[in-house]
Amino acid sequence: MPTKPLDPSAPARIASLLAAFLLAIGAAASPAAQAPVSATYQPDPAEFANPERGWIWTSQPTCGGTTPLQATQIAALRAQGITLIDQVYVIDGSREGPLEPSFIAAFRFDCAVARAAGVKLLPRFTYNWIAACSGEQDADADRVIDHLAAFEPVLDANADVLAGLQVGWIGRYGEMHSSTNALNLPGRVELSGEGLAVVAALLEAIPEQRTWAARYPKQLAQLIPAPALS
Repeated sequence: MPTKPLDPSAPARIASLLAAFLLAIGAAASPAAQAPVSATYQPDPAEFANPERGWIWTSQPTCGGTTPLQATQIAALRAQGITLIDQVYVIDGSREGPLEPSFIAAFRFDCAVARAAGVKLLPRFTYNWIAACSGEQDADADRVIDHLAAFEPVLDANADVLAGLQVGWIGRYGEMHSSTNALNLPGRVELSGEGLAVVAALLEAIPEQRTWAARYPKQLAQLIPAPALS
């Protein structure tokens, strides 16, 4: 496809515009352009609940699955100074297919409850819970990676109520051990190559400035290798 010849004056015009832009930035940032503002802060002896490092309340699933957060209960917990909710989401119905819409709706509902109450979630996601109800299987690496890609926009839309994410998704109870799909090394807690691929996909899906937590130091050593000694 033919291209339009470059206007010989274009570089000069670009340089002129860039210079004007930089001058404008300098003028805006100049101390002379804005009068200093002073403020006096008074001490406050009141206790403030930390929204991301405070007391935590844990909700445990049952054979019926994850229990939705109740607005009145979460508001009462917040009034007691509890700011973090540890909620486990059982997604055994998605082991062999896409993420169930009912799970996504339930997660969004919990986020709305947390937002209204002024608390944050520390969610964990697992493909199994009580063996007699949901079995002991997790999902294979390709399935988990597909789920994470589909779930990423939901996490992004609710980043304001996420204190962080437990890595989850792998093994029994989402605790990153005893994978039935070889996401751990045989007989060990270390992650296999496929397990590491799952965690890499999770880190891509986590919203910016949100934290994550792995369960075992040996897994952290795999995920964050020590720098080479010189």
